[in-house]
Amino acid sequence: DDVWELDLNVARGQPWSWRQLQPSASSPHGPAVSFHASVVCGDTLWVFGGVPGQGDGAPSSQVWSFDLVTRLWREVSGGAGSGSGSGSGGGGSSGGGSSSRGKQSEGAHLFTARSGHSATLVDSNRVVVFGGWVESRNPRKSPTMFDEVLLFDTRNHLWRTLHSGGARAPTARCWHDASFLAPQRLVMVSGGSDGNGTLNDVAAFSLATNKWVKAPRAGRVAAAGKAARFAVASLPSSTLGHAGVVCGTTGHEELLVIGGATKGGPYAGTARGGPIVRRVSLDRLR
Repeated sequence: DDVWELDLNVARGQPWSWRQLQPSASSPHGPAVSFHASVVCGDTLWVFGGVPGQGDGAPSSQVWSFDLVTRLWREVSGGAGSGSGSGSGGGGSSGGGSSSRGKQSEGAHLFTARSGHSATLVDSNRVVVFGGWVESRNPRKSPTMFDEVLLFDTRNHLWRTLHSGGARAPTARCWHDASFLAPQRLVMVSGGSDGNGTLNDVAAFSLATNKWVKAPRAGRVAAAGKAARFAVASLPSSTLGHAGVVCGTTGHEELLVIGGATKGGPYAGTARGGPIVRRVSLDRLR
């Protein structure tokens, strides 16, 4: 449950340094979780879901905040082990396409227990959460994969469903990356796993319309299934557990994807020992 800070404000040529941010003596214990999602919003670190303990138990629906100034942890909502694999309260698909979707569109408890999801800061006080999964309590059933798009307001701690998933969304997934293309107000979702294998599509969710953007040139997208109708590009190879960042100048943005794993194992690095970086042009999203 420790929090670390990487100091980038060092003299040129000097190594970056890490330091641990110790909670205040009056702070409750923070969440000891893995496979969670987190973002920094202003002076606050937000932590969403994940698997408590050593990562082998039931996922959590907890949302925690850590004030980087006062060093105080605060549990905002949720609890451990509330996921049952049914997808209750949100959009989820299990076992090849069956789904269970709640009708609630706004409230404090729309975010259900999951891990392997993404959290993307889209402005000064709002976070978009997409995807994730939860194992079924019945070992004969496949895990539930989530495909709804949720919005969390850090001011009032309320959730809102921006898109309920289903046929008008890319494949439900976990272990993907989600990066923000600010000029076009697009959340770029890349790769991940659908529970059966790794994915290589890059899909875009528009915050202007609350819809997934369809491929301008669907015939050139190397993606399978319903994701192909919404993919706007593709990764050079299928990958999960990677990290991505949007960079470049307006109108010439690129999605840089680093690391990750595929069916054959992790991308350990190049001949020089550095991590593999894959580049995806986003020019045709203008």
